[in-house]
Parts: sequence; structure tokens; C-alpha cells
Amino acid sequence: EGFCQTDAMDPNFGKSKTMKPKRVEKKKEPGSMDKESHSHLKGFAGADKLKQKAREASMKPVYDVKDYYHQKGCAQAVARSWIFENATLFVVFLNAIWIAIDSDNNKAPVLSAAEPIFIVAENIFCTYFFFEICFRFAAFERKLNCFHDFWFDFDLFLVTMMVVETWIVPLVFVGQSGQDQDSFGPDGLNIVRMIRLAKLLKLSRMVRILRAFPELVIILKGINYAGRSVLVFMSLWLILVYVFGIAMRQLSDVEGHDEGYFTSVPKAMETLLLYGVFPETYALMSALGDSPVSFIAMLCFLALVSITIMYMLVGVLVEVVGVIANVEKEALTVSFVATQLREALNTLGYNVDGVFTEFEFQKIMHEPSVLAICTGVGVDVVVLMDMLTHIYSEVTKSGESFRFSMFVDVVLSTRGSNPATVKDCKEQIKVMKILLAQTFTEHQKYLTVRFEDMKLEMKEIREDIKELQDDELEEEGDAENVADDAEDAENEAKDDKMSLGHELSFPGEMEESSD
Repeated sequence: EGFCQTDAMDPNFGKSKTMKPKRVEKKKEPGSMDKESHSHLKGFAGADKLKQKAREASMKPVYDVKDYYHQKGCAQAVARSWIFENATLFVVFLNAIWIAIDSDNNKAPVLSAAEPIFIVAENIFCTYFFFEICFRFAAFERKLNCFHDFWFDFDLFLVTMMVVETWIVPLVFVGQSGQDQDSFGPDGLNIVRMIRLAKLLKLSRMVRILRAFPELVIILKGINYAGRSVLVFMSLWLILVYVFGIAMRQLSDVEGHDEGYFTSVPKAMETLLLYGVFPETYALMSALGDSPVSFIAMLCFLALVSITIMYMLVGVLVEVVGVIANVEKEALTVSFVATQLREALNTLGYNVDGVFTEFEFQKIMHEPSVLAICTGVGVDVVVLMDMLTHIYSEVTKSGESFRFSMFVDVVLSTRGSNPATVKDCKEQIKVMKILLAQTFTEHQKYLTVRFEDMKLEMKEIREDIKELQDDELEEEGDAENVADDAEDAENEAKDDKMSLGHELSFPGEMEESSD
């Protein structure tokens, strides 16, 4: 039997020896794994799993808060406007810069005691954000839906804090006799300090800018997924710092180079951490110049921590960020294609939640709008149509229904930019087998038809030959009959002539005989 390159190679393959009975082991199912493998893989999500999760999540209809807005009206028109959205992002950016300016230059405990420029600026920002949240609230068709939107709840909380700080707190303290800090009392000053610290929460509004820059989201997700790797490297750092801290503490007693760096194990660990991990090591290495053993030990520590592990960490972070970037790009592509195809199919009158037949799929792929979407993401439509019969045959064998999620997955799987995998090679082998079977069947049918035609032609030729032979036999028979007739006529003529001559030669005898 043949074997595939992906199959496990028999170590005894090709060796001639006496056959021994083999122990039959129970095969594991494709989706199963032993406990040891599961324990090693638990908590780790590879690139393929992340891409699969992102693809499955992107297949679902994209949540858009605008779907819950009124279809008509002034408020919904403003809330849907891209000008309004971009203007809000710009004001958020300006407000973040203004917070830094206010923190450096505004020393007043409350806004009413500040300089006019700070009062005007804070009121402008507060007024804009207040009307912005009001427009968004009025745009909702059902008002309770606004509390189901995370960003609306988040912005409502920030606007509430801003209104309290800008408008309510100055009114509360407006009755005070003076605006100096001593006139508020200790309780009032504590409240003012808490309100001023609450201004830092307004910086969290900068998170909204992340939605306008997907690259920032990719970096943050990369940091999140790389957190476990960072903790592993930090643990390794601490182990090395602890081991070398004890070693340097003992070496300082033996060699007598106590410069205040290694007076105790915690102090030695602090020195190694601050001077080793953060490479400000000139003073430290100079102090250890007269102690060769300590100098070499410190050099090994720096080589391990500052060079090897640090660059390993950088490599891990780069790889994780690269994986997350690919996953996010794949998710964005799937989301875009799924949304565009869903809108196109709804426009063409197809039920997105139903089952698509092979004929419907072919008909859909001939629509100009669908072709534009597919070619826009690099789908090879010709290859897709050639593989359609194989795809539906596989779906039929698996007993599944060809629904919209499978529709999008099939379309995206035929992109020219997709990397080839072992699964693709196996699918290609299946396609080649199917094509060979189809070609063999077609040629068999063609040859069968041709042989039948040849049989009929040969039968007709045999019949024609037989007819010709029969005609020839008939002609020969007719010729023989004519010859026989001629011979008979000639014989009769001879007989008549002979009888006539006899009568003329012997008349007396004839008379006597007649008498």
C-alpha cells in the first residue's frame, strides 16, 4: 500500500524479517487527545485558533448602535452624520490636551475661583459633550436601548462627572464668603480634591479614539495576549536575580568588596535588578573591577538578563503582535465580506437565513454586485466555480446544510492570498481524484457511444455486403437460368431439326410405317 508524506513512517519499512503478530492499539479519534497533551496545550491559543474564533465572530451581523435609531428626524440625522462623529473625536483630542494645560496652570480648588480662560474652556467642553449625549439619546427609537450600548453608558458617566464638576460644584460653593482654600474647611477641601482627581477619568474618553485607529487596537490586544509570556520572562528574571543575589552576597564576604551594593540578600537583589535589568551598570562594574570572580559573575548575569532574555522577550512580543495583527485583519476582512454579501443578497431577494442550493449559488455568483465584492478581496471566481461541485458533494456527505456562514467561508477560502496548508493539499488531492473520476466517466461514456456507433456502422456495412452478395448470387442465378434456357432451346432446335431431317430422308418408310 502507498503512504502519504504526512503519515507516520514505519521504522521497519523495507526490512525483510519474519512476520510477528502486532499488537492492535485503539486509534484515537481525530479530535481527542490524552490528558498530558491537554495539560500542555491548556490555556494556549495558537494563531489558527485565534483566526477561527475571529472568523466565527465576524460571521455574525456586526453590532451597530445606529440600527436602534429612528429612521427619520433631526436627532438621528445628526447622530448618524460622519461629520458629527469626527467632530466629537476632534473635541475629545482637544479636551485631552486641555486637561494637561489645566493641571499645570489652574491651581484653583473649584472652577468658579479659576481664571476666566479656564472657566470659558471648561464650559465650552462641557456644553459640547452635554449636547452630544443629548442628541444621541434623542436618536434612539426605544429609549431603554441606550442603556444596552456600552459606549453610551460610558460617555453618559463621563458627561455626568463633567457636569457635576463644571456646573454643580461651583453652585454649591458659590455661597462661600471667599474663594481661597482655607474658606472651604477640611471637609470641603477633601471633596474638592476628590472632584479634581475625578477629572482624570475624562482621559478615559481617549479610548474612543482607538475605534478610529484599528492599529492601536491591534497593539493593545497583542499586549493582552502576550501578558502570559511576559509573566514567564519576569519569573525567570526574578529567579536569576534571587540566585545571583545570594551568590553575590556570599562573594562580597569572601572577597571583601562591600561597597554598599550587596550588604544583604534583598539589597543584592535590588542592585542586580536595578543595575542589571535596567542597564545603568558602569558604576557597578567599576566597583567590581578589583574582584575578578564577582566581575565575571556580574558579567554573566548581565549577559543572561539584559541581552539574552530581553531579546527573547522582544522576539516573543513581535511574534504575538504579528499574530494578533493577522487575526484582526482577517476578522476585519470577514466582517466586511459578510456584511457586504448580506446586504447584496437581501437586495437580490434571497433569504440570508435559509439554505443555498448549488443552482442558487451559481446564479448568485453571476450577479455583478456579488462579483465586485468577491474580486475586491482577491477571490478567484473561476476556481470557485470549478470547485463548486466538489464543495457541494462534501457538504452532502457531511450531512450539513449550505447556509450563509458556509457561503462566506467558501468564498474567502478561494482567495489568492491564502497560504497553502496540509489541509489544502488534501483538498487538492480530493479535487484531483474527483476530476480524474469525472474525466474517466466522461471518456468512458464517450467511448461507449463511439463503440455503439461503430457497431451500428459495422452492422450496416455487413448488411450492405450481404445485400450485395445476394444481388450477385441472384445475377449469377439468372445468368445460369438464361444459359440453361438457351441450351434447352438449342437442344429443342436440334431435336426439331433432326426430326425434320429424318422425315425428309425416309418418306417411303414413313408411308409403310404409317400403313
